Amino acid sequence: MYLSFDLISDLHLETRDNFSWNGQPTSQCCVVAGDVSKNVNDTVSCLKHLGECYKKVIYIDGNAEHRWKYTDLGTSYQTLTTELQNIPNVIFLQDNIVIINGIAIIGTNGWWSYDFDPNIQFDESVKYAINRYNISLNDAITLRTMAISDANYLADTVNRCQTMPDIRKIVVVTHTVPQEQLVSSDPDFASDYQYNLLGNSYIKQILEQDTERKIDTWCFGHYHKDVDSVINDIRYVNNCLGEKGSTWGKSVYHPKRIEVSF
Repeated sequence: MYLSFDLISDLHLETRDNFSWNGQPTSQCCVVAGDVSKNVNDTVSCLKHLGECYKKVIYIDGNAEHRWKYTDLGTSYQTLTTELQNIPNVIFLQDNIVIINGIAIIGTNGWWSYDFDPNIQFDESVKYAINRYNISLNDAITLRTMAISDANYLADTVNRCQTMPDIRKIVVVTHTVPQEQLVSSDPDFASDYQYNLLGNSYIKQILEQDTERKIDTWCFGHYHKDVDSVINDIRYVNNCLGEKGSTWGKSVYHPKRIEVSF
């Protein structure tokens, strides 16, 4: 059995005048790994457009979608869920499993735990987030709580998939980076408190639940440099556009076609 999909993420439409994906698809399915826009209306419009370009769009939120509601994430998620539920061909992956040809696609945002690199000070990383996003200490800790909750959710989901004979392979989608070693060699983040906001140290626990070794591919966003690596037989891959005008924003951008088979 076989599945192909286009991977895109981190469009950051709030930095762009327009966005068109006409003529870009290479597959019938698309996975969007978060950070479409800080403006929910732009996110909804973009996903509607992608739903016209593909037969199926599988979307997980990034931190950008909640940027102005870090103080009330519950309401932010409720709003996003309500806005997306009636868009044709679009599936919000949070709390959902998509199974195509025996391949399960599962996912969650992931958030960050402030200890992605335990050698970088935890407290200073929390302070960095407070200053960068102009939030309270309580809000910053809430984001860590979300990271732990997302990790537990994925672990439980992977565990349940082990006993389902109709699921032969698993594709995991998170917004934040799943493995430190994927980005640890980047000199731009060496000893930088921002590094501890790249990923979630708890998210790796899902690998312990994959006793049947069904996880084939892990897609992610958030980190705006290309990654396509295999670690312990799992392919880790991203394809971020990045903010327009930023150091890591791409001037030319295409979908990355991912293929999974068994």
